[in-house]
Amino acid sequence: MAHTSQSGSRVPIRYGIGLEIADGGMRMVAALAGEARMPARRWRRHLSAPPPPDEALDTLDNLIGQVLQEGADGASRPDALGIAFWGDSDPTRGVTLGKPYAAAWDHFPLAARLAGRWQAAVSLQSAVAAAAFAEATSGAGQHHRVVLYLHSGRTIASAVIAGGEIVSGASGRAGKLAHWLIQPEGPRCACGQRGHLDPLASAQAIVRATIGLASGSDESTAAMLRVSGGRAEAMTVRQVVQLAHEGDPAAQSVLGTAWDALALALANLVAALDPDIIVIGGPPAEAGDGFIGPLRERLTLLCGSWRPAPPVVPGTLEPRAALAGACLLARA
Repeated sequence: MAHTSQSGSRVPIRYGIGLEIADGGMRMVAALAGEARMPARRWRRHLSAPPPPDEALDTLDNLIGQVLQEGADGASRPDALGIAFWGDSDPTRGVTLGKPYAAAWDHFPLAARLAGRWQAAVSLQSAVAAAAFAEATSGAGQHHRVVLYLHSGRTIASAVIAGGEIVSGASGRAGKLAHWLIQPEGPRCACGQRGHLDPLASAQAIVRATIGLASGSDESTAAMLRVSGGRAEAMTVRQVVQLAHEGDPAAQSVLGTAWDALALALANLVAALDPDIIVIGGPPAEAGDGFIGPLRERLTLLCGSWRPAPPVVPGTLEPRAALAGACLLARA
């Protein structure tokens, strides 16, 4: 692989490094980009509080240096860096776009600062876009021309890969499905508005709603504690799916609402974007066909006869799809 230098010539990449930045900079993971779709060796940093961007850069420098020393034969610098940032970003300008929990990152020129420090080519994308790129390149969406990727975790976001390219939108904010209006009189979203997709169908909302609904039934509470090993607060979407499969009414109700909401959003996206495959990432992907199957059935019904529903499949690179995408960005 190679990247284009400022002079326009093609420069071989010996050492590309993928970086994943999460939780406002509190969690950083790095891997040396190679030919494998997900490098086995990873280096990590965990901080106790979200750092200001300048402090985060110092931590990233140390992390990159460790990767070079231990994984790249002590090379003095990387040839390229790929960054998957869990938050909004503008890949064209190479800046992060902060949210309330990470306001210091708003319009921070992360790509330029790292490029200046390491004299390396730097590619910055949101973590969801990076994960979508990985799934389209070497995961569940490979060999498809238009891949719609939907990630459901703390929030819901999507990305489109068309012809091998990430469709980022005018400012990098394309795919913000969290605030897609589904039920005008539905539950209140964190943004203050009602009826958005997030409080109905995000992985976090599914777990929280199941805990809340199950607490009104001794039988559901007992079942919830059983599958979670006594730690209901740490329950996963996979465990909610298990409860629903066992017949628990609380889990079935919550998942039914989530599937209906997601299917409606996806049906509209199919009409607008005409993807030839939909890849689901995040905790729902780890729940497998127990989650994907009912969603696929609902989407098929909503699409009807005018346009057959595209395949809906779980991502194959979870939970490291974003880091895999960052490594691919460092090789492109």
